[in-house]
Amino acid sequence: MNTYPATVVAVQPVIEPLYLALQHGLKVAAEIHGQHRWRRRHDKQYYSHTVRRRAVEDLRDGGFVVDEDDHGNVPAMSGITVRHGGVALRMYRAPVTRKGVVEVPLPRRSLKLQAFYRQEAGSVLPGMETNNVLGLWQDDEGVLIDPIILVRPLGGDHRKENLRLDWKGPLRREMANYRAVDLTALEPDVQYPRLDEGMTG
Repeated sequence: MNTYPATVVAVQPVIEPLYLALQHGLKVAAEIHGQHRWRRRHDKQYYSHTVRRRAVEDLRDGGFVVDEDDHGNVPAMSGITVRHGGVALRMYRAPVTRKGVVEVPLPRRSLKLQAFYRQEAGSVLPGMETNNVLGLWQDDEGVLIDPIILVRPLGGDHRKENLRLDWKGPLRREMANYRAVDLTALEPDVQYPRLDEGMTG
């Protein structure tokens, strides 16, 4: 259940609606900024929040269970969690370094996020464990980049050296049309060594 291919199988029905919702959000954000002649670089959080706000409504309209973790506020690491097939998929706009490298966001000092990263939180019902996975999206001038990057965390806090990951792999839009047998044959881009195997990762 917690492997990369099993995760993709579980969220397959969400792939196309998720891509459509994020692209619609990007379109709305661009339109709002264009109407007011605002520059995205002057308020990146507002742009991302607008994308998120539109995407949430589209996904809910499609019948998906979507949680928002900001309760009306717009923290720097605001995100949405789409729940489907036993997976809690927490979506974030990917942090990217100046060299263009996608970084995995840290849970920082949030106890709720730290529990999510440790795979201890995210269940809708007590005793019903979820597979907690991060979905990192990017765009290029308002066009959603394919693929979204899936990352399964195992632990972390505000220090980069304490981030622990299980695996990382792509969630490509075309996977929405793959046969189940093809999805189960997928391999992650990176499978990290496990600390419980005497190695750091």
